Amino acid sequence: MAVLEITEEQIIKVLEQLLPEQRERILNHFTTATQTSLEVSAQKRKFGRGKDKILYMADDFDAPLEDFAEYM
Repeated sequence: MAVLEITEEQIIKVLEQLLPEQRERILNHFTTATQTSLEVSAQKRKFGRGKDKILYMADDFDAPLEDFAEYM
């Protein structure tokens, strides 16, 4: 995956070329995305939060793997 390198000046030039309504929509989108990101990272971890996330686990989940038999 290629990394897109854009300078702050390039972003400002593009934003200046947009209509005010378009600029407002873009800025609102990034403001909302940033706030959501901060809220998610600020949530405290709680015991049992992952309950019911694993829907299936094979019966032999804890069984030794044949690929590692020579190391055991």
